Amino acid sequence: MDLSKYQAIVHFATREYAMAPEKLGLVKLHKILWYSEVRAIQRLGRPISGERFIRHKRGPFATQLDETLKGLQKTGLLNIQPPSEEFEATALVGKGSPNRDALSDEEWRLVEQVTRWVAEDHSASTISERTHDDVWEAVEMFGEIPPMLAAIRVIPTPDAVKDAVRAQYLS
Repeated sequence: MDLSKYQAIVHFATREYAMAPEKLGLVKLHKILWYSEVRAIQRLGRPISGERFIRHKRGPFATQLDETLKGLQKTGLLNIQPPSEEFEATALVGKGSPNRDALSDEEWRLVEQVTRWVAEDHSASTISERTHDDVWEAVEMFGEIPPMLAAIRVIPTPDAVKDAVRAQYLS
């Protein structure tokens, strides 16, 4: 996994919504990371960071997110505010400037589009429901979900290639 790219994406998303933290909680941040990887595979032919995801009841969850959030908080680049009410999201308030050198311009455009789409157009529930697809269903709870599987679902790909990828990741 490319940790510098991963940290830059997390820092960017939390900084982008620092003035509106109600639009970005942990569930949405997991989905920004998921869809950034899936869309990068679709558009660029490769993932951005190479993060691993597991099946969770709320959809794919990034395995390194908690550790990355703690690291950003320790360095003063993130303030994590626990919810004050039962169904309120954890507020993630990024500080400072994300490392723009960590990603290519093409990768940044993709991450920015995904971040806006998840944060602005979805609630935590609606974005989670979108990820409950045949790829998510095919994996046991807390099992690894490869973004490559989700990416080939929506790309016109010969069945033989799809079968080979599924066999590699689901066997």
